[in-house]
Amino acid sequence: MLDYNHFSRNSKALWKWFGTVKFSRDFLWGVCILTLVPLVSVLGAILVPYATTAFDISISLEQVWGVLGAFLFLYLFALGQRVAYDHKVIRKINIPAPKQIQNLLKTTTDREGFLINIELISAFKNSYPLSQTNLVNHVKEKGIEITAKRVRDYIVGLEELEIIHSPRTESWKKQYTLTEKGRWCYECTRRCFPKRYFWFVYRNYLGRKNLTQYPSRNQKT
Repeated sequence: MLDYNHFSRNSKALWKWFGTVKFSRDFLWGVCILTLVPLVSVLGAILVPYATTAFDISISLEQVWGVLGAFLFLYLFALGQRVAYDHKVIRKINIPAPKQIQNLLKTTTDREGFLINIELISAFKNSYPLSQTNLVNHVKEKGIEITAKRVRDYIVGLEELEIIHSPRTESWKKQYTLTEKGRWCYECTRRCFPKRYFWFVYRNYLGRKNLTQYPSRNQKT
């Protein structure tokens, strides 16, 4: 039996979501990317057998399914490719944070175009304190050709914007951890800069990032 209360709640939730969506060109393009090929494949599977009968075309169902299967395989293969974050792609990313933080996360190295600040923030994925030497080594392990001095400059920039913090100790060696803003940025990099193309379209074209609001104040830990 149909549960009208359940149906009503779902309808209101869906309508509320549509009210928050901005139907921009990117959003519509994202919908096309994720739905057009599957819809064409389903329609093809339904209509092609009728067309072959109506127009007396000698093609077997096995051949039809083979073509559609290959088409879908290439489509899924394309969605599973790694995203190449060049300047054109980076411009499409909308980060729900102050402009200064947007620019910080989109900063790339001059030569190779690596997202250097994202690489530094991602080094804290295990939540362990890291020294400048640890962060320099992390960047080198990623194959980014940049001097240790330049890496330290980026580290200082993260510290100035209160993304990372090193508590005062008697030791001269700084040990950095992510602040509340830094943890938000870490989560943002995972959601706004995904590795695979499917998630890039879902989160940046359709706007499904599910991020909390950027912290207005920082609680250093």
